[in-house]
Amino acid sequence: MEKETQRPLNTQNIKIRQMRKLIVMALLLVGSSSLFAQKSVDKAMGYLKEDKIDEARTEIDKASTDPKAGGNADYWFTRARIYAIISKQATDTAAARQALIAMQQYVNIQAGVKDESRQYLSSILESHQTAAGIYNSYLNAGIKNLQGKQFQLAEYHFANALEAFDYLKKAKIISQTFDTTATLYAGYAAESYDNKDAAVRYYVQIADRRMPDTTMIGVYQYLVRYYSDKKDIANKDKYTKIGKELFPKDPWWDAWELQSVKGDKPTKIATYKEMFQRDPRNMDVAETYVVELFNYTYKDVPADASKRQEELTAALDIIVGNNPSDVRWNHIYTQHLTYRTGDLETAAKAVKGTKPEDVKRKADANKAVASAYEAMLAQALKTAALYDAKTDMTPSDKANYKFVINSIVAAYQYKKNDAEATKWDNKSKAIK
Repeated sequence: MEKETQRPLNTQNIKIRQMRKLIVMALLLVGSSSLFAQKSVDKAMGYLKEDKIDEARTEIDKASTDPKAGGNADYWFTRARIYAIISKQATDTAAARQALIAMQQYVNIQAGVKDESRQYLSSILESHQTAAGIYNSYLNAGIKNLQGKQFQLAEYHFANALEAFDYLKKAKIISQTFDTTATLYAGYAAESYDNKDAAVRYYVQIADRRMPDTTMIGVYQYLVRYYSDKKDIANKDKYTKIGKELFPKDPWWDAWELQSVKGDKPTKIATYKEMFQRDPRNMDVAETYVVELFNYTYKDVPADASKRQEELTAALDIIVGNNPSDVRWNHIYTQHLTYRTGDLETAAKAVKGTKPEDVKRKADANKAVASAYEAMLAQALKTAALYDAKTDMTPSDKANYKFVINSIVAAYQYKKNDAEATKWDNKSKAIK
């Protein structure tokens, strides 16, 4: 037999055939792997219909071992449904978190579907019950924790509710763009267990949206205090400005500004005066301004004391005008005018000399004294009438009333009206 001539091996063809085999094997593996994942998903869905949750969980967990499951929307949606049910049955926070993550993955995959009419079909078919249910479960759990003063756990649940809100918004399941309730509650929970940084993360989201709801005023005030403590002047001023624009009538802003005033006494008084002029009816501001000015004028006796007395007269005239029946403010006004009159009288007595300019200075000084006595008497009589109207006077009231009567007696003595001076003096002696 004639031997067949052996052809040389074509190594190139062998390599090509080997590569083809590898590609085919890889494709088969991919196909079988994907088929394996989908089979487990389908089984899990079947068990869900039969309300066999443990079996459904076993199958969906099997599917998770397939690397290709990560891109499978059905896998993630079914996983979300199963773990949402488990979390409710056993109040399982770990299962609830798994449900949230699964729904986030489902929405992320579906958001990439170009044909919007084909997006989120699985969720639509169940009227978004799972997607919304995950959010509601976290929100309600957070509220329950708040009521039980479990603030750290409450913040955890509200934070997860906000994550769920984000996917609801991304999938256009809801039309809202911001979850005010969960954000506010999360901030309050964080604040309640003294996690200031976390509280601020939530609160700035509300404040930056400039929400005018009066229930939010504490948010703006918290931010002002926080940034003030941090010495972050830019943000402190930012949220002070927004807060005052939204809630201009709230007295907190002036109270905060009052306690934040720095500098020496004249600088502080100048700031208080500016605040008082902005809102003369704010009694916190009025109190601080007048007390500081009064003590500075009559205790420190600055070089410009006479000018300060005029400033005090102007302020008290406004305050008493706004509060005509307030005994305390009327008494303070009487006290001020009494001290002012005494200072003017002392200054007038100090004017000496016989030169024309000295005589004029003396006359002007005496005229000022006379005018001061008239103003003091008029105010003292008003204040006395308010004390007379009181049915029950405390020891402090009686002492103050005697001071007012002494001012009246001094005024009548200056006017040389002995009858009135005696009448009021007897009235003072009758006070026991």
